[in-house]
Amino acid sequence: MSIHGHRQIPIVDADNRLAGMVYQANLLAALYNASLAAQIGMEPA
Repeated sequence: MSIHGHRQIPIVDADNRLAGMVYQANLLAALYNASLAAQIGMEPA
């Protein structure tokens, strides 16, 4: 994402209306939490 200067990605519904935004920080946090959960043998929330 950041290689191309994108820090967020718009999420659209079936009618191409904006439903939300996914931010780079959210993706990094999710990856970190999943990695941490795997290290301690838990399923990520």
